[in-house]
Amino acid sequence: EFVGMIGRLANKEWFTARISACSLIPVAFPNLPSTSAGSGSELRSRHVEYFARLCRDDAPMVRRIAARNLGVLLYTVVETVGAASLMDDRGGGGGGVVSTVLLDLYESLAGGDQPDSVRLHTTQNCIKFGEAMSLLKRTEERRGGTSSSVDSSPAAAASSSSSETLARIDALVRRILPLIVATIDDRSWRVRWTAASKFAGVVRAFAPLAGAMDALVP
Repeated sequence: EFVGMIGRLANKEWFTARISACSLIPVAFPNLPSTSAGSGSELRSRHVEYFARLCRDDAPMVRRIAARNLGVLLYTVVETVGAASLMDDRGGGGGGVVSTVLLDLYESLAGGDQPDSVRLHTTQNCIKFGEAMSLLKRTEERRGGTSSSVDSSPAAAASSSSSETLARIDALVRRILPLIVATIDDRSWRVRWTAASKFAGVVRAFAPLAGAMDALVP
């Protein structure tokens, strides 16, 4: 019933219902079935599609709340799905959703055509992105280190997979960093103030990620 309610709210005509769906989807995502085939993966994909549509909603009030929850959803997806969420795989169950859907939304909601009430959430979203990538990096480094100490084909494959994930993280970090830098020079004082007030959080979130500090603190 809870899952069905979110779908109904996301498709309601009244914008207040769609605003509610923006906050509920990140909460619901980790509790959706995680099967790799069938209705479970379809549910996860469908809810990401609901959220993406809300991020492009005609009503700026809806986009503002979607922007506020975008970073939370990204962190939840990475925490729930793991490295598969970064790969260029448009299959269900959350596979590839970060690189193929959520980062596109990051860039769209940070764009100059958005009102400042939407853009000012860019910095907090980037903090959640940095925290998610740092979490995944630690997980993959532990996995790769454990695998390298075992001399077997499965262990070598796991180590190779970890290396691929780490390279993917680096590529996505390079993609997101210009959004952070742009908030510092934003035309709106509200966006600049928000970026300044949260910059310490940005540094903490991105400190474990290779090369990030060079771009953030020249």
